[in-house]
Amino acid sequence: MQRYENICISPNFFVPLRPDINIQIKILMRKITLFLLSLFALSLSAQVTTVPAIVQKGYGGEITVIYNPNEGNKGMADATQCYAHTGVTIDDKDWQKAGTWRDGKEKYKMTKNADGNWELKITPNIYSYYGISPDHNVTKLCFVFNDGPGGKKEGKTSEGGDIFVELAEKGLAVLITNSLPDISNVGDKVTLNCVATEDAQLSLSVNGKEVKTAEGTSLTYSYTYAKEGDYEFTFTATKGDKVKTTSAFTCVVTEPIKQNRPEGIVNGIYYDKDDNTKVTLCTYAATKLAADESGAAKTITVKAKLPSHWTKTITAWVWESGAEGKSVTPTRDGDWYVVSQKCATLNIIFRNGTDWDGDSNQTEDITATSNMNIQVTQSGSGKAKYDVLERDLVVKAKMPSNWTEKITAVVTPAGGSEKVVTPTLQNGWYVFSETCKSLSVVYRNGDATTDANQSAPISLDNNTMLQLTQEGQNKAVCNIVTADPAKHVFVVGDFNNWTISNDYQLKQANDSAYFWIELEGLAPQKEYAMQYVVVRADGQTKRISDLYSEKLLHPDDKYEPKTVDPTLMDYPKQGEGYVTVIQTDKPQYKWSDATLNFKRPDKNNLVIYELWVYDYTPQRSLNAVKERLGYLKGLGVNAIELMPVCEFEGNYNWGYSPTHYFAFDKAYGSSDDMKAFVDACHQLGIAVIVDMVFNHATGLNPMNKLNDLKLNPWFNENPPHGDNVYEDWNHDFAPTKTMFTRALQYWLKEYKVDGFRLDLSHGLCGTQAGTSVRNIKDYYEKGVKAIAPDAYMILEHWGNNCDNDRKELIKEGMLCWDNTTQAYYQTAMGWLKDGDSFSNANRDGYVSYCESHDEERAFFKAKEWGDGDLKTDDQERIGRVPVNMAFLTLLNGPQMFYHFAEFGFDYSKWQNANGQWGKDDSGAAPYGKTGVSNDNYKMQAKARIETWLGEGAWRTAAFHKVGQAIQLRTRLMPQVFEGDPTKVDIGSGKALRTIQWGSDVFVAGNFSATAEKTVTIPEGKWYNYYEQKEQTETTVTLAPGALMILTGTPQTLPEMQPFYAFSRNTDVENVYIPELPNQILPPYNVTIYTISGQAISVQHNVEQVNLNGLNHGLYLIQLEKNGQRVTKKIIR
Repeated sequence: MQRYENICISPNFFVPLRPDINIQIKILMRKITLFLLSLFALSLSAQVTTVPAIVQKGYGGEITVIYNPNEGNKGMADATQCYAHTGVTIDDKDWQKAGTWRDGKEKYKMTKNADGNWELKITPNIYSYYGISPDHNVTKLCFVFNDGPGGKKEGKTSEGGDIFVELAEKGLAVLITNSLPDISNVGDKVTLNCVATEDAQLSLSVNGKEVKTAEGTSLTYSYTYAKEGDYEFTFTATKGDKVKTTSAFTCVVTEPIKQNRPEGIVNGIYYDKDDNTKVTLCTYAATKLAADESGAAKTITVKAKLPSHWTKTITAWVWESGAEGKSVTPTRDGDWYVVSQKCATLNIIFRNGTDWDGDSNQTEDITATSNMNIQVTQSGSGKAKYDVLERDLVVKAKMPSNWTEKITAVVTPAGGSEKVVTPTLQNGWYVFSETCKSLSVVYRNGDATTDANQSAPISLDNNTMLQLTQEGQNKAVCNIVTADPAKHVFVVGDFNNWTISNDYQLKQANDSAYFWIELEGLAPQKEYAMQYVVVRADGQTKRISDLYSEKLLHPDDKYEPKTVDPTLMDYPKQGEGYVTVIQTDKPQYKWSDATLNFKRPDKNNLVIYELWVYDYTPQRSLNAVKERLGYLKGLGVNAIELMPVCEFEGNYNWGYSPTHYFAFDKAYGSSDDMKAFVDACHQLGIAVIVDMVFNHATGLNPMNKLNDLKLNPWFNENPPHGDNVYEDWNHDFAPTKTMFTRALQYWLKEYKVDGFRLDLSHGLCGTQAGTSVRNIKDYYEKGVKAIAPDAYMILEHWGNNCDNDRKELIKEGMLCWDNTTQAYYQTAMGWLKDGDSFSNANRDGYVSYCESHDEERAFFKAKEWGDGDLKTDDQERIGRVPVNMAFLTLLNGPQMFYHFAEFGFDYSKWQNANGQWGKDDSGAAPYGKTGVSNDNYKMQAKARIETWLGEGAWRTAAFHKVGQAIQLRTRLMPQVFEGDPTKVDIGSGKALRTIQWGSDVFVAGNFSATAEKTVTIPEGKWYNYYEQKEQTETTVTLAPGALMILTGTPQTLPEMQPFYAFSRNTDVENVYIPELPNQILPPYNVTIYTISGQAISVQHNVEQVNLNGLNHGLYLIQLEKNGQRVTKKIIR
């Protein structure tokens, strides 16, 4: 799946980027460390400062801009040269008068000062430097720093956004030039440098108490925090009747309160059912721990006893997670085969032979984190399994803070006797080791055996780290830990003026990594924006959204999201990246009876329409797609599969770059828009399937953003499969599994969807490969079937050795994608060879498709490389669309096609809306094309289908036949297609192909591009579906590309709506005709032509032209009366 590009979004256009360039979306944000209490107070971050410290509007002098490369995203921290890409904001329009990116001009080159910061001189003044006149209203200076021509480094905000220096209004203005840290500690000392633009009486207060005064333009004061609490420093300048004030805040933190989460609170956002002013928030905040804290490799030895019938040369395939594998020859130690490798985690497959020779000659994957002895056994022809006989177990534990006596451990190895050991204290952990298969342990505080001085027993069979917690006089509980909890977690938002305060510090759930808080006094139904501020175990501070957010805000909302939903909240200026929206007592959507009683179509009788919302309508919204549902009903599909609609990175995107899994993406509309869409689909008998991306997440996901990958328990540092993009979720991690299980449940309950397609499902692994099947089954049972037993789970399960996986998953009730596009490419082109058999598209359990979002358009290939006249004759080529589509949708099993395949849409996925070619995913020109753009157009919207259809009426006729064929399956005779066809002739090389469903349906198609073919009609009484008459001939000659459908009983051919009804509420539009020259008045004779001159409608003696049946597009209308004629162009 090569489909993951970052998209750079600007207000007026969209530019897809090359996939080998990782460019963050530009966003306008900065870290707010000073809270503005006055209109003319000004704040600067420590990342960029200026001399003078306050730059005012209209200032005519030189400015020195000082950039600290160790602040913000730190992208220029080790750069050896620095350039400023800079512009100005004029009348609220950013980046005016900016130079070319990385143009390397001397005026933008910066010099390094003695402090290691970079300086830029804007000289002699703003106006000359940027080339603007002094009468322009400049309000900000705009910056992104880089390492010059040919470089790759960029200096931006911590969120990857542009940096802005705000200009103060003229007159008296004030500033505290040094930003305070959000969070401080008792004993920290701060020096505040306060400046004013004019001589004034100056005053500085701490929490309302004046601590220093001065006269002039500056004041300096040092302060030491003596106790915990919230501190507000207020600087005031007074000059006559003018008073200007600014404040800076910091929180001197207290230790978090340790208290268990309330019952039912796991992770996420919980609204109080009995009090609509309350909400409980809970988040997981921790850094991953490694069993070997040093991270150093160690020698791991695995000794194995192998099956006696393994008589070939024994070899072992070994690899460390994330690294390449190699073959080794084990040494012998009596009956033991011994492998030793220096690594952190060793993976082994023992083999009976020197190469891969089927499952019967290899073991399952064996994972070892310490020395172990195993017994390998085998029954049947499957892979040999192993049982651990003993291993070196290392157990580390942290004790309750009130355990001050000597720590001992009562250890009972499996099959052994109880013994008392004294763990050694190593970096805060009490450590002991034991060689055994498994063990149980009880920790003791001294020699006492009372409950208050010992732990409950815990059984362990692997290297483990434990945290002991205790309440009252009860036995301590041993909790397995994989992460080091954060030091502090705060919540900031609209409800507390985005101020970090101890009053809004989350409680810690008894030394675990879960933190929670109950907010009270919220206004019912009011939306509040919020974020968590997390102080990690290493002291770094991160601002994140809630992982379980149902609604989010982002700086890019000012583009598409605000267009499709003008009521969307404005993004808060205090935010950093995604912010969560909470709303108590949210109005509930009223579902129709059609949804509440919806009967999902049989999973093996699905005809699925895969759809990308952004490309499907000119409006780019889900509401606009909803307006086209009448068309989709007429097309006959009984399921729509939406490409990902969970919140994804950027606005213009396929959606396979997910950030949050519980929020509907704002670029497509509101959550109610999604519910209305599902409801409307159900009213038309159409199921809704959503594409979910559980394999990976981008860096904007809150858990990804919180920790570096190496220290992140949620993600695999080394993906164990070969198809990963972005960061790979660790599905062994319990909170990960809980989140995805709840996400599936949520979409079934909240949005009433009918099922899911799981992207890259073979990648849903833990730290080791081969675990995806186990995880998928778990998600299906607990996430899907537990809520809706008949809901669909469709898997994109590719990769090596996945055939058996697919069979196993289908047996469990799921469906698997099966890429059958090659067959449909060949038959579309008329080349009956090289993979043209339809056999794989004729199976229950497998979703076959002729096109998908990943694949090329079949009829582009026909236009490019078709046999005979197919390359040049549009009518002949498009005339083949019905036969190609019928031999997909009328075969056995679930079928799918990508939107507009029903028309034979023939733009390549590498072309843009204007037909311009772009580069493919490898960066090469596709198909050897010349004049190719450097852009990748795969994720760009294509030519509007409405215009494309208007190029010829035969295009409309083709999709009418496709829709009528699909309706035969889904609307007219669904019970027939829920069975199995009785006879098919669809193999490779055959021009004439047939499908027979007993005495009910017979389908014949001629896939030759040049020759007629004769078909013999099966015995029995048949009716010609398209011709609407009894079939009396026993043989029929089919022209190239022709399709014939016969039914055993008469079936009324469905009427198809004209395509222009996509954006109209009526099927008729009247055009009032202008008068002919010389005062010849209507009525007229009217002929309507396509732009290429083909007459498609003649109307006699009319005063109005009826355009019923015309598609959108450009037409010629000729008016005639008494021999006089006039021709006019009209746009329909």
